[in-house]
Amino acid sequence: MGLGRAVASPVLSRAARQVLPLLPQLRSVPEVIGFSVVHALARCFAGEAWCRASAVVLLVAAVAAVGPAQLLAALPAWPVRVCARLAPALVRRKVTSLLLCLLAPTAWREVAVLGRVLPLQAAYLWTALRIRSARLSGDAAEAAWDATHAWATPRIRALLDDFGGFLRKIGQMLGTATPSMPPALLAAFADSMDNAAGLPFWQVKRIIERELRAPIGQIFASLDETPAATASIAQVHFGTLASDGSAVAVKVACVGSKGKMLSDMRTMLRVAVALHRFGLDGGLDLPTIMRAYWDIVPDEFDLRIEAAKMARFSRAFARAGLVERIGIARAHADLATARVLVMEKLVGTRMLEVVRAACALPDRGLPGAQFPPCPPEVVRVHGSWAGLVNSLHLAFGTMVLVEGTFHTDPHPGNLLVLDDGRLGILDWGQTKRLRADHVRLLCRMTLAMAAERYAQIEALIEGSGEFALEELVGRSPLEKRMAWVLICYTFVDTRWTPLSDLTFADAPASGGILGKNRLSRNSQEAFPLIRAVFLLRGLMASLGVSTSMAVAWEPIARRVLLQSGVAVEPMPLVLARRAAARVAWVAMRWLVALVQLVRGRTLHEPSAREQKALVAVGARDAPPAPQRSA
Repeated sequence: MGLGRAVASPVLSRAARQVLPLLPQLRSVPEVIGFSVVHALARCFAGEAWCRASAVVLLVAAVAAVGPAQLLAALPAWPVRVCARLAPALVRRKVTSLLLCLLAPTAWREVAVLGRVLPLQAAYLWTALRIRSARLSGDAAEAAWDATHAWATPRIRALLDDFGGFLRKIGQMLGTATPSMPPALLAAFADSMDNAAGLPFWQVKRIIERELRAPIGQIFASLDETPAATASIAQVHFGTLASDGSAVAVKVACVGSKGKMLSDMRTMLRVAVALHRFGLDGGLDLPTIMRAYWDIVPDEFDLRIEAAKMARFSRAFARAGLVERIGIARAHADLATARVLVMEKLVGTRMLEVVRAACALPDRGLPGAQFPPCPPEVVRVHGSWAGLVNSLHLAFGTMVLVEGTFHTDPHPGNLLVLDDGRLGILDWGQTKRLRADHVRLLCRMTLAMAAERYAQIEALIEGSGEFALEELVGRSPLEKRMAWVLICYTFVDTRWTPLSDLTFADAPASGGILGKNRLSRNSQEAFPLIRAVFLLRGLMASLGVSTSMAVAWEPIARRVLLQSGVAVEPMPLVLARRAAARVAWVAMRWLVALVQLVRGRTLHEPSAREQKALVAVGARDAPPAPQRSA
């Protein structure tokens, strides 16, 4: 290391002495910034054609400067003059980029990411303005958004591959938001689950030996050089311990990941603020969502904290009687440091593979579509895919309502169907600790949602002060209650709602309940739970399961409130009320069918978007589209 610094320092000093005299030639900062914006837009919209044009401009300018007179005379005069004027701007932009990369790499990364994100943001803003100005609606508006999504997909994929970091985490979150994400973007984000570029093995070996303070051969009998999984912060290698020959997974934190992550979070916060200002965040208050990550990401940079969390939740699941259905790897406490964590190897099939198999099935999203077959080991332990989802709901109910701390990153890459049929939960770096008053509020809200008490739901969510709707003139109390109830069921429950299929681009122009009643303030405290709910709903859609997490949590919430001394409604009365509500619902459907028969037409025919959302939760749960009678 000392030799490397001794060699590198004179080289960097010499380079700085050669480059710094060029700074006076950068005539003005606005000129460089302006040309950088033009360059970013041209690169995004013109792609390789802009890169080839830039190369031609520099080549012609070089020929004009030092080329032979005969060759210069053969070229037309006006292209030579144009290239001669453009070439200095290109060179100045490149010199500025190199200076930033050498002297301030974090700032350079932030500028580079913004240069790739801003054109995408401009394209979506232009589409929104075009739809509003032309007053497009229905299929025409959907076609305009679909064209923008198709154009943005390869550029987003390249952005994630080139920069990784926090951008890859965003891809992991949105890649499982089925059916909330457009199909084109869903495919681009889904690829970010496990294709991150890992560190070379020689760097991994050096990190392990430095952290564990022993040669790698003394600790491991074998260690795979190829990583089994790579992510935005760490990568995992499989091996065996030299002491007892047990199979282990070795998690190694990447070098420089913290600086990348924090830089990307600052960048995406600026983008979120701009999207919110132009109304392109679907009324979700994206700046608050991005700030919520500042509370949960720092723990990921110390793997000792993750080892302690794994031990804690293993004990919590044992107390809840879930050890026969949920599995957590056992960490080796003596082999855990800030950047290296050695843990038990869990063997099974990742849910990510199941989700990809579901996406590859024919007639996906249509009535009668097929879903992945349930493996025999899952049937033996859980009974079905629905039983596995119920076990996952109970695990999260134990974490959220009993422990007050929960796993915030349950995407399919972190879920594993073990060979013994249990559901393994991986990657405990991202967790969120809730305040005691928020836990009690969630318990009361769970009981209200399970009993479908809409007035109580409105009072709880509005009285919490965590969320706020935009003030609208002429909004009726019933419309306001509908907005709060739909937001609550969409954010804190896994059942399908009319908001589940709206994307960030569709919501403002949808004219629906969220388009008219947008959030002016989202909950920074509740967002990690909202994110987990969306991830679980996406997994359920891939498995063809439609169940309510609130119903699964109801016994846990009732028990927690009773232990806290809070009076709750007796369970027999709750069951009687629920049965009466079901009878009333069936009677109302029969009444609607009777009116339809008398009038000879349907009272409401779903739009194409509503039909797609209905079948997205599974063919067996989606009601058939009503048909007009003869």
